[in-house]
Amino acid sequence: MREKGITKQRVLEEKAVRSFGTEEEPWIIGGYGQEFPTPSGRAEIYCEIPLARYDFGQDWQSEAKEQQFPVWLPPYENWPGSEAKKKYPLSYLQLHERWRTHSQWFGCATFREIDREPLCHISREDALERGITDGDIVEVFNDRDHCVVKGIIDESLPSGVCCIPKGWQRYQFIEGGFQELTSNAVDACSGGYAFYDATVDVKKWED
Repeated sequence: MREKGITKQRVLEEKAVRSFGTEEEPWIIGGYGQEFPTPSGRAEIYCEIPLARYDFGQDWQSEAKEQQFPVWLPPYENWPGSEAKKKYPLSYLQLHERWRTHSQWFGCATFREIDREPLCHISREDALERGITDGDIVEVFNDRDHCVVKGIIDESLPSGVCCIPKGWQRYQFIEGGFQELTSNAVDACSGGYAFYDATVDVKKWED
């Protein structure tokens, strides 16, 4: 950044600093006479032969035929009217916690004094509807599997959403684990992602 003349002092004084690429160091592929990494070397909206973004042996050719032009596809599960959403009405999210960087520090003893165990956050409205009180042990489940964890009522959550902070290991749950609820469905040719495309339901755990 310093090479581009962007310093802390400039940001403090000017509040915003703009920097632009050059012909020698372009910021955008295809700019300043560069070619795009396409057969024609140009930005292509139509693609005669779409290829798989990740080819791991799946049948992506049938999907490719429908994606010669950019196409929008709804999420598989977490979308109004989907069969999964009718059966499992809660959108399932995984939170980033301040106590971890992804899965790092899951076993740090100091952090475990503050953040003791995995928790399922649920809205007050959804908890009341399911007879769940703060601190109950709950089962979070869908057709794929389940996990058992302590539930807490989270006043910041809207109804229709539940979440478990990410980074915990399977052995730290009472049963199961949060990734047992997620899906491995994938559109091979897609250039985008539907994050949090999973639905679940929650109930009090009866061992």
